[in-house]
Formats: sequence, C-alpha cells, structure tokens
Amino acid sequence: MSLVQLVPGVVPQAGATGQAGPMGSGNFQVSGAFGNQSAQYLDGAPLNSPYGNTVAFVPPQDAVEEVRVSTNNSDAEFGRSSGGSIAMTIRSGTNGFHGSLYEYWRNKVLNATDYFAAQTDNPNPAFNQHQYGATFGGPIKKDKAFFFFSWENYSVRSANPFIANVPTEAYLKGDFSALIPAGTDCDATPIQGCIFDPATKKAFSGNKIPSNLFDATSNYIANVQKIWPKPNASLSTGNYATSISLGNNSTQFNVRGDYNLSSKQRLFFRYSDYRSKGLGNDPFGSGIGSVGTPITTFQIAMGDSYVFSQSTIGEIHLSYLRTSSSGDR
Repeated sequence: MSLVQLVPGVVPQAGATGQAGPMGSGNFQVSGAFGNQSAQYLDGAPLNSPYGNTVAFVPPQDAVEEVRVSTNNSDAEFGRSSGGSIAMTIRSGTNGFHGSLYEYWRNKVLNATDYFAAQTDNPNPAFNQHQYGATFGGPIKKDKAFFFFSWENYSVRSANPFIANVPTEAYLKGDFSALIPAGTDCDATPIQGCIFDPATKKAFSGNKIPSNLFDATSNYIANVQKIWPKPNASLSTGNYATSISLGNNSTQFNVRGDYNLSSKQRLFFRYSDYRSKGLGNDPFGSGIGSVGTPITTFQIAMGDSYVFSQSTIGEIHLSYLRTSSSGDR
C-alpha cells in the first residue's frame, strides 16, 4: 500500500505507513478527497470495513500479481468511496510449480539513538522486526485447474521512551510544602499550590494534609497497590523516565483456486485469513497497563468471468468479509 503514494494526486497522511493496522494502510488523500476515504479491492472484493472505512487486511507483496490505482473518473465497477480506488489481484497458479521464501529483519544495532531515549535508563532501546513468509502455486490439472497459496508472519518489538510526572514520596504522605515558597500564608495570600481543607475552607498548616484525612481508596492505591513508581529523573518534562515495550504479532494466509471451464469461461475461489494482536504496555510496572486487542479478519471471494466477444467480457463476483476487534469469529 505504500506504493500508492508514488501515484500523482495521492498524498499520504500521518500514519500511512503501509502497515495493516487501523488508520494506517488506507490513510491517503486522493485527488483532494479526505484521508481514509478511498476504496480498496482484492480480486474485485471490497476490503474496507465499516470501522472508519479502514482496510481490513493487506496481502503480502509476494502474493500480489497486480495493483491498479484510479485517482479519478473511475469505472462504474468502483464505487462507495469519495476518494480513489485501489484494486489488487492475488496471483494464480500456472502449469509449472513455483514458490518463494523470504524474510525481512531489523534490529537495534544500526538504529540511531533516540534523543528522548538517551535521557532514560535505557538509551539504546530494543527494536526487532521479523517479517517472513512463503508462497507456492502450480497446477492441479494441466491447462484446467490451478492453485496458489501464500503465508506470512509479522512480529515487531520496540522500546519507546516514556516520560511522566509521578507523585513523590512526600506527596504520597500528604506533604505538599514544596509547591509553595517557605513562609507563605495561603489564607492571607492564596497562590497556586496552596491546598485548603474543603470542610473549614482554611489552608492546611505548612501545606501538609493530615494523614487522618486520607481517603481509604487513595491510601490503598498509593500504599498497597502501589500504582506509581518512585521518581527516577529530574527532567523539565517529568520526574519519571523509562522505556515501554510496544509491538504486535500478525499472521496471514491466502488460498486461491482457478478453474477453466472452457476457453471462454474461468472460475476462481479465494479464502484469506488475517489475525493480529498488539502488545499491551505497562509503563509504571504496576500490572494495570493496557492490554493488546486481538483482530481477526477473514474473507471469502469467488468469481465467474466469461468472454462473450472480442469487445465484451462479463464478470460476476461474490464476496463476504468479516473483521472483529475482539477475536470472535
């Protein structure tokens, strides 16, 4: 999908990285239309999901036979979009057996050090990406029936710098005296940082909240569950700096079959299955960070092509696409 940005009239938007994640692979402006408003097709079957018109999945490069991009004046077969149309075709088998193996690998050895990562306790964070797969196709019956299969697995692990402000030991004990200059009379001259007793409307002495006024829930969060780690940095942007682990795993396979009924008629069938799950992250190490959401997508497509004459060809396509962000089928 990254090749689309090479077409005149196409402007990639932020996040249009070619990955199959949400808002990524379809995030282009075509001929002045809004981003993420184009239509994507695979073997004539729509790939757009109702969730923000996102692309449900993108086939591996080695499995693609052809890519066509229409930026304006599209044929009548391309509709349901206010942007361009991107049509891809999965390869089909031939009378000879053909296959391929490939792997794309990256790691942190040749990566430049991130400026913000250099200010954390992990100046050279990990980055590992593996993208590997295989294709294989050939005849079932010479000149009559053919098959094609592709499989790809993708995994990436990266550590991104994370900077935040966390409560200091004094704050957790109710001591906020560091927020105001020494000797400040908050009752006489209230300033930012002064803390008042909501019951008496008077400032707490020394800007310190008595422990007997601590809420039971906040006590539990601060001292039992210990959501916040201790400060470990003195930066202008925060007092806590670390690296968080990001990444995801995905796998995809496509199976296509073609059958020549005659010299004029050809049938095809394809099944595609794509599954992905992002990693959760827990920057504070408290065990309550975010969790990865599994994405499950599958598509069934079939078609019948018939040549009526040298100038007339008829095609009928039927497809079913389902994508779920909960892992349910």
